[in-house]
Amino acid sequence: MRYLVSMVLVFCLMGCGTSIRDNWDENEGVRSAKEGIQQTTTPKYGFYVGASISTTLANGEQTYESGIYGSSKADGALTKFLDLDGKDRLIDSFAVDAQGNIYWTDRSVHGIFVADRNGNNRRLLLSGLDIPFGIVLDEEHGRLYWSNWLQSQSPQKGEVGYISLSDGKAVRIVTEGLQSGGHLLIDTVRNRLYIADLMGGKILSVALDGGALQTVVDINHASAPEQMALDATGKSLFWADIAEDKIAKVDLETLVVQDLDTFNDAFANPEALTYDKKTNKLYFVTMENGQSVLWRMNPDGSNKESVNTTLPKAIFKIILR
Repeated sequence: MRYLVSMVLVFCLMGCGTSIRDNWDENEGVRSAKEGIQQTTTPKYGFYVGASISTTLANGEQTYESGIYGSSKADGALTKFLDLDGKDRLIDSFAVDAQGNIYWTDRSVHGIFVADRNGNNRRLLLSGLDIPFGIVLDEEHGRLYWSNWLQSQSPQKGEVGYISLSDGKAVRIVTEGLQSGGHLLIDTVRNRLYIADLMGGKILSVALDGGALQTVVDINHASAPEQMALDATGKSLFWADIAEDKIAKVDLETLVVQDLDTFNDAFANPEALTYDKKTNKLYFVTMENGQSVLWRMNPDGSNKESVNTTLPKAIFKIILR
């Protein structure tokens, strides 16, 4: 599984071309940038793909061909506009705001970065994390939520917090109850944050300012939950399960779980799940004969079809704007 690769994490900025103005909170133990986010215009692309392809060198070291790609539409030609290649540069998540700014996690520097819509003017937003894993934007409240997978601790655990995009302040809201820091999803209807605990085999939710965790889906239905999505009504929560090779959903009012699609190939690893409100379609990616294949289907699991487009390998997330 891609996330369990053992690696040496190197703390260096790898040519980001910017200095860090520190906003250090001793209680939080993380470092973040003071500057507000640069406002650009609108998203440059309608379809975004994040990929991180690993290669083992002759000396046993891991190097990665990582980056963010864009296209005008899901079945169009992709352009790699944000190059994140390098030793140990495993990228697990990214986000795009309404102005087109790109945010992403980078394990190699234990941090979270931002760049403009063209992939330029890169700078570090937050450092001091063990393995920054998931991020999601809450533009209504001006926050970027993040998860941190504390693999260096024994036992391993996860934590969740957010960065204020106006002043760079970093706040933790979940420090207990997670076995891993997984992917995140904002529910603007209920003002809650969903957390996919990959190693814990469950999906949890918490209020946007923190508080008690609530179990949405337990280990009986989610072995290794990955990316999540909400439908247009906010009633159904979907997730990709890379252990059970399935796409499933839960009714958030009744908590009834339904498997929508299960893949027979044990290496299908469905992930990069997202919902497109314009077409009322779910999109996700699987591996077929060593190649990434993009699929779309109705929210009830019907009319599944592959999308005719060429994708890089090892896709971890897709976004439709």
